[in-house]
Amino acid sequence: MKVPGMLGRLLRGRLRAARRDLPVAGGPVEPAEWVEEVGSGEIADVNGLPAFEVLLTAGKGDLSLSEGQRAMLAAVRIDSIRVIVLVTRRARFSNEYLSLVERLRGRYARVQTEIVGHSVLLALYDQAADADETVAAWQRVEGEQSQSSTTFLDMAERGVREKASDLHVEISEEDNRAELRYRIDGELATLDTIQPSSRATDAVMYAYTKLAEKTSRSEPSFNKRLSQSCNIPIVIDGRHFTLRWASQPRVGGFEVILRFLETGVDGKVPTLAELGYEPGQDRLVNLLIRSKGALIVGGDTGSGKSTTLRTAQTLIPDRDKKKIIFIEDPNEYRKKGTTEISIQRTASGTGDPFLAAMRTAMRMDPDVVVPGEIRDSAGAELFEYMIDSGHKGMTTTHASGGFPVIRKLTSGKIGMSRDVLGSRNFLAGIIFQDLVAKLCSCALPARGNLDTETASLLEGKYGLDLGRVRVVRPGGCPACSGKGVLGRTVLAEVIQMTHEMRALIREGHDSQAEEMYRRARRTAFDDPDMTGKTIFEHGLYKVASGIVDPHTMANELDETFELYEVMPLAVPVTAGADVSDEPAPAPDEAVPA
Repeated sequence: MKVPGMLGRLLRGRLRAARRDLPVAGGPVEPAEWVEEVGSGEIADVNGLPAFEVLLTAGKGDLSLSEGQRAMLAAVRIDSIRVIVLVTRRARFSNEYLSLVERLRGRYARVQTEIVGHSVLLALYDQAADADETVAAWQRVEGEQSQSSTTFLDMAERGVREKASDLHVEISEEDNRAELRYRIDGELATLDTIQPSSRATDAVMYAYTKLAEKTSRSEPSFNKRLSQSCNIPIVIDGRHFTLRWASQPRVGGFEVILRFLETGVDGKVPTLAELGYEPGQDRLVNLLIRSKGALIVGGDTGSGKSTTLRTAQTLIPDRDKKKIIFIEDPNEYRKKGTTEISIQRTASGTGDPFLAAMRTAMRMDPDVVVPGEIRDSAGAELFEYMIDSGHKGMTTTHASGGFPVIRKLTSGKIGMSRDVLGSRNFLAGIIFQDLVAKLCSCALPARGNLDTETASLLEGKYGLDLGRVRVVRPGGCPACSGKGVLGRTVLAEVIQMTHEMRALIREGHDSQAEEMYRRARRTAFDDPDMTGKTIFEHGLYKVASGIVDPHTMANELDETFELYEVMPLAVPVTAGADVSDEPAPAPDEAVPA
């Protein structure tokens, strides 16, 4: 069983030595002319090291080095006759270096020297510290590969069967057990426990090493002491999925979170209406995509931002005649008719492949560039250059609301200029969204089943007809597996930037810009026209329509019916008037399709 990467090289060397009952450093060789070669450059990243069998200077033999010597030296065996000495530039002619070379001369016919950065040696020895423990684990997995594979596939298949969005494998080495918690319709439920914990550890180790796409791994080899990520393609019941892996060490153990993403380049892409957007929101998103400037989708983790972005790119006019480039960390969904660049940041954080990919994309004659997320000032600068160069851009960001997206982009970490964000052709609009569980058909009428205080607020403060509101049935039914909810729907606010809003943003008056947006509301909360309505007010409409439970909605959005501030209507609503089919106002720089 082959383990890729640097740690794999260490492990394979130790395993081979153990199986042959040979000393790790190798036996004496016939006298030969000793050859020393020095590489021309400096290796600055541990992943830039050549393939090797074993780190010779990490053991306890006569080649072992002190802690101080390890800060400047290492030796790795390439094969039975060749060894590479890794040395920092300052230690190139030190006594320690010359002494190590002298010890290697009687054992290996060919010695090469490579200059490396200090951080390379630190990472190399850090990985080696886990090697003894990992060798034992791999010997166990090699003997029980079938069991590890079966355990992991059982976990994944149950997630698909339960229609889970995520699986949390929470491994407690202190308690010698692992809990499998699945997020179903937005809530975590513990559906299984694995004992001993080593069974779960072997299963996730197998998945990371054998099933994950090699280019998606943040590190070449599994390490439970690091925060790692990767993508695992898998087929279950004829359906193609990508399991997006994120692992994190914690006190007493570690956990692995797997996001279930149904993929396939020919798979059906849901429409905005199918996601849960109202007709007026759908029309406005289409207009924003046809306009100059960027469209930014904000939301919390797990709010469906990437899914909405995948749908949005299908709405680009004449898309078959345009070069559309996605840059994601890593790629989640296959998107037909686009160029997808999947990048992966490492746990060490050395370098930034995202920035390199963005620079590459700008040299590929793009019409539309979709970076997965703007995370720092350098990324923001490239995104700004891209939009100012006349390209259409779409991206996502983590934010707590629509206008807080502006605060996020102008924060110290990202540092985008307010003059840029408030310029006429830079920002077309903002989408802010979340997901909330939908009621099962077994739901109960609110009247008589909803607490008196909430019922009074829905009728008095928000003007909802309680006769149309429904609530979760305790214990549910067989169709919803006793949960009372089935599936999820989008709640969203879609904000078109206007001239007045841009002026306020340039001056730093985001709250006034938000108030201007909200004062444009022209219909009651039970009307599908979402003009000027917030995400909470979209939730009120779905409560009024009997689609979501009032408390489920308020809890998901972290709002209370009591404290939520209601803005007055822009114009009085005439009884019986229907304004929901009025077209959404076009952005002030809209371009005909």
